Amino acid sequence: MGATLNAMAEAFLTKLEDTFPDLEVDHYPDDPAKYQLKHAKGAVLITMVDRKFKPGQATDGTGQVNEPVFQVTYVTRSLISKKQNPGAYDLLDTGRDALTKLEFDLSNASITREFFIDIKPGGVWMFAQNWTHTDYFD
Repeated sequence: MGATLNAMAEAFLTKLEDTFPDLEVDHYPDDPAKYQLKHAKGAVLITMVDRKFKPGQATDGTGQVNEPVFQVTYVTRSLISKKQNPGAYDLLDTGRDALTKLEFDLSNASITREFFIDIKPGGVWMFAQNWTHTDYFD
């Protein structure tokens, strides 16, 4: 059997914690509408947003390939890096570089999309990346 969603999310979190030791790194909150950036420098949040399944590879339906999509959201007070505050652009570049090295059983993580989400009150920038990899259920 392939990795569980929890195991995959933890692999992303561990890589991101190693990459961004000075930021809050966590799962996306249960109530995203009420999320407020409390960390002085920024946050990196992760959640699973989609999962695509391919038909079973064996006649008994086992051996099904699937591709979970995890969203990594970067939250920061600056668009461009300034003194102590990392900028959104630098976070995106650093995260992309680190996560392309994240290995799973059958493949490395690969980025499928990078996009602007919102500007929250107080000038809090939110950008995201979608990441996937091939997994396998037996």
